[in-house]
Amino acid sequence: MNSNFYQLQRFFNRIKWKLSNVNEKTYESFIENINAAKHPSVRSIDETIEVLINEKKSIARYGDGEYFLCFGRNIGFQQKDKALQKRLIEVLTIENPNCIIGIPEFRKDRLTYFWKQFWFENFNLVSKLLNPKITYFNQSISREINLEQIKRLTLLWQDKHVVFVTGKGSRFNPEHEIFKNVSSYDCVYGHPKNAWQDYNRLLNEITEKAGNAETIVILAIGPTATVLAYDLALSDNIQAIDIGHITNVFDKIVYGAENPERLPYNL
Repeated sequence: MNSNFYQLQRFFNRIKWKLSNVNEKTYESFIENINAAKHPSVRSIDETIEVLINEKKSIARYGDGEYFLCFGRNIGFQQKDKALQKRLIEVLTIENPNCIIGIPEFRKDRLTYFWKQFWFENFNLVSKLLNPKITYFNQSISREINLEQIKRLTLLWQDKHVVFVTGKGSRFNPEHEIFKNVSSYDCVYGHPKNAWQDYNRLLNEITEKAGNAETIVILAIGPTATVLAYDLALSDNIQAIDIGHITNVFDKIVYGAENPERLPYNL
C-alpha cells in the first residue's frame, strides 16, 4: 500500500469529517451501511486458543497500532519505518503454515466507541490490506478474554521452558501468577520504545535460547512481536505466542486493576 496515498486520503477525509460535524451517530450510520462481506470472517477466541494448543501453531497479532504502521503512520511507542511497514504487510498477507494471524473482528453488534471510530476512518483501507484467501484468527486472545479462556491458554506453557521477550521496564511481568506452571524461563529484553530498531539482535538471541521442543517463546514487545512470531515460526521446532497485555488483563479481571494503557512504564 502506498503510504503517501493513504496520508492524502486520510487528510481529505479529516476535512470532510470536520465539516460534517462527525459524531458517534455518524459512525453508527456509516457502519450500518458497510458491506461486511468486504472484511474476511475471523475465527472466535475459543477457536484460536484451541488451534494454538492442539496444533502447536504460533500466532502473530494485529491491532489498530499494527494497521497504522502498515499505513505508514507513527504510533505512541513505535515510529513508522519502511522496513517494518513492509514486513507487517507481508505477515498479514502471506501464509506461513506454522503461524496463524490474529486480527480484530468486524462485528457491527459488538463495537465499542473506539472501534466505531476506527472502522469509520479505516474500514476500506484495512479491507484492501487483507488477503481473502487466508483464514484469520482472533487477535483478542489477550484482550477481550475471560478468566476461563486465560486458564485454558496457560496450558500452552505448562511444564515448559519459556523465553519471555519484552521491553526493558515495560508493563509485562514474566513472574506473574499465570506463568507459575512453567518449568523455567529466560528473558530477552528489547527497547520499550522503537523495539524494531533492535530486531536482528532480538531474533538471534531468542533463537539461541529457544532450541528445543520443550521451549515456548512468549512475546510482549509491541508490533515487533508480530514480525518476530512469524519469523520464529519458520523454524518447525519453535512455537511463538504474541501475547500482548495478557498479564494486565488478568489483573483487571481478578483484581480490578486499571486498563493496560493507563499503567505506567518503569523506564
